[in-house]
Amino acid sequence: MARNGRLVGVSDAELKAELERRKQEADKPPEPLLRPNMDGIVKLAREMVQQHAEKRDDGDSDHWCFEAVLTAVYGTGIWKWWNQER
Repeated sequence: MARNGRLVGVSDAELKAELERRKQEADKPPEPLLRPNMDGIVKLAREMVQQHAEKRDDGDSDHWCFEAVLTAVYGTGIWKWWNQER
């Protein structure tokens, strides 16, 4: 319970333990989605085929594939975890 901006009835040890638990939880890789969303991969594949047909290449295909696959399998929340400092 909070009173005047301070927690009442919670020891420093309990607070430290909770902070450590949250840190460990944040460091764990996320779980894959039960049902991956392949829409982004399909869209990217279509765009890549169109670019190839038009004989143009942005040189970033590997990067875009990487992002599309991770987003499909883990959802957009993967990037918050991926980009945090380790």
